Parts: sequence; C-alpha cells; structure tokens
Amino acid sequence: DLRLKPTELDVSQQDFYEDTNRTVWIDYLMEFPDTTVSQQLRELEQSGWLDGGTYRAKVSFMTYNQMYDVLTTTSVHFLFAISGHIFKQITHRSFKLAAHADWESWLYEVLFFGHITIIFLC
Repeated sequence: DLRLKPTELDVSQQDFYEDTNRTVWIDYLMEFPDTTVSQQLRELEQSGWLDGGTYRAKVSFMTYNQMYDVLTTTSVHFLFAISGHIFKQITHRSFKLAAHADWESWLYEVLFFGHITIIFLC
C-alpha cells in the first residue's frame, strides 16, 4: 500500500539529513523590516524550494517554560510519499535544565528507577 502511514518512531528517531544548500531560516523576529513572514514563504513557494525530489521537510522551533525550567524543541515533519500523499507528524523533545535542583527531584528519580528495577526482578 503506497498510503502506508509512517509510525511515530519512524519520524522521530530516523536520521534527518539536512541539505544545507536548501536550508532556509525564516525571519520571524522581523530583523529586516521590509520583509514579512508571508513574503518569505511566498518567495519559497515561487522559487520551487519543494520539488519532486523532496522526500522530507522539517519545521522546528524551541520554546522555554520558565515556571518549570523546561526547554522544548517542537518539530513538524512533512513526509512526501511517492503516491503524492503528504504525511504530517509533530514531535516534541523536552528536557529540564536544572534536572536535580532540589531533593524532591532526586526522590522521584530514585522512586522511578526503584519501580523499574522491581518490575524487571519480579
């Protein structure tokens, strides 16, 4: 079946080989006031940035949650099948910046690995 959907593992764990010649950075901070995001995307569309040889495109951005001190990378993957179908998948990777800043985090860590150890020993 040519419309077989890739699994989340296929998308999130598969190596992404970036073609640095085709990498585009969108200026969403408006450092160049004469260009908007819409104009940048329109230029990409008109230039044929995505062509018949494109297998995968990835859009990524990072967010920071100050309350929980967590940094998250969100990626939107577009996989182009030979059937013409476009599969879309969103993946997140988060990590706590100060992972063991207090005794409570150590307690949860010990409890978690203790439970895992008990499961494997039983």
